[in-house]
Amino acid sequence: KVCHEGHDVSYARYSRFFCDCGAGAVRGFTCKCLQPREPKSSPKTPEQSSELQIAPTSKESLKNYLKQSKFGPNLISVYQKLFALLQNHKPEQDDAVKLPQFKISINEKKITSKSDIIGFKRGLKPNFRVKYKFEGNHGRDLKKLVQKKLINRQLIDFGSNGLMAIAEQHALTIGTCPKLFDGSKGVLGKGNFKAASCSNVSFQTLYLAFNPSNANYVAVAGLKECVIITVDNNGKASDQLAVDLSLEALADDIHIVGIAWIPGSQVNLAIITNQFVKIFDLSKDVICPIHYFSLLEDTVADISFKQNAETGDITMILLATSGMLFAKTFGESDSGPCILTDVVPIDDCLVGQGGYSVHYSPVQDITIVGFQDGKTFAGRLNSECTRFLWTFTMNQPAAEDSYHSWIDIPTAPGAIACRTKNDSVVAMLFDEDNLYVQVL
Repeated sequence: KVCHEGHDVSYARYSRFFCDCGAGAVRGFTCKCLQPREPKSSPKTPEQSSELQIAPTSKESLKNYLKQSKFGPNLISVYQKLFALLQNHKPEQDDAVKLPQFKISINEKKITSKSDIIGFKRGLKPNFRVKYKFEGNHGRDLKKLVQKKLINRQLIDFGSNGLMAIAEQHALTIGTCPKLFDGSKGVLGKGNFKAASCSNVSFQTLYLAFNPSNANYVAVAGLKECVIITVDNNGKASDQLAVDLSLEALADDIHIVGIAWIPGSQVNLAIITNQFVKIFDLSKDVICPIHYFSLLEDTVADISFKQNAETGDITMILLATSGMLFAKTFGESDSGPCILTDVVPIDDCLVGQGGYSVHYSPVQDITIVGFQDGKTFAGRLNSECTRFLWTFTMNQPAAEDSYHSWIDIPTAPGAIACRTKNDSVVAMLFDEDNLYVQVL
């Protein structure tokens, strides 16, 4: 009944035409209708014709038509009503995207040993090159810092896109390890690590960190240098961006103690040294930082960042080697050098000998402070980060096992893991009145 009825309508089987018949070009194939048919329109009922209006095509007629139909005033009226609704709308608490909060009471915690906080499997010794190399210009300085246990290396990290980065001295390997948690084969080794790329850097890697907001950027740092490696979603490295710190020209005793991406930012990176903290906007400059924080007659032990869920402001929590705790809220408008003076008071009964590590947990909304003698406490800061609302003491290990490198366990609310000076792994689980500790 229509053109090409009963034919195989597909592209380029017998000809360049979409039908088998080839529109008459193929011998033996004909269509019932090769001429375009006139469209048939059904007559309109009186009701339909009375409601239907055809807009004119000329410019003047169109203006007159819009005026008569009151299209402009009606559109403005709808816009004003929508705007008033948006202005009067107050977003509820559920509208904002927030991290899950784990309830912790103010009471002092009862510390209990536990063996099933997390499952831990000891596999074969991995065959990655993880030993220090005390060679080159900074070999002697690095050896002294390692002997004093002032270097807390971070040689492995996972990106939000499933990639895994492993540092081996001067090389950074990026890939995936799908069999890492696969039954009895859950052993981290080169045999089950699928490398996508390997990048060489000009220094011995001590720290590396994926950007949580953009896993295509990996920060890699040594004792005095830092580079940013760009990778695609498959793990292929495409570019290296060196951050100019010029630490060698400043002083011999200045060295990097850690790197951290600013929460919620794809381009802001904090480089922590024992003398100062520099925050760079990598999209603008790799020489001049946007923020430069230092202490007066003190050195930096560790830092952490807290982001205000309502305002988005970033507060840097800095622990000095003297044991003093500082807090500084900063934004784009207050860039430049700054000497930290805002001290967060700590009760004398909680202070240990020498600051060692600090960590803010956004899931539990607590700040954990550790000292070199093993003394550790946790507490909740007020919204301005000027004082602790409440605190409680945590498990106190020996001085040689002070806690550092804290990380929240995403699959276990209330659980947190850390390392010790002797590279043991400790898992902790909080509830309202108890603190469970598992030494792995």
